[in-house]
Amino acid sequence: MGSPQDGARRPAPTSTPSTRYRDYLVDLRTLPKQTRDWLNVARPTRDIGTAYPWPDLPVKLGAAYDVLIHLHRVTAAHLR
Repeated sequence: MGSPQDGARRPAPTSTPSTRYRDYLVDLRTLPKQTRDWLNVARPTRDIGTAYPWPDLPVKLGAAYDVLIHLHRVTAAHLR
């Protein structure tokens, strides 16, 4: 995937099947004002972390997160 600095220079992906990057990083702090405004409205969000299942809660994504990381393929962790 490269470093965050590499990902930050990539163009933001689109939501169409023509998206070039399977793995990408979007710096939410540098998006256009219209996009930041949308991200600063609380919306039902599913956050899968250490406590799951957890109810969907309204979250302002722009205030809660600095970056969005999308990984096309993930696998379960394996203890060594």
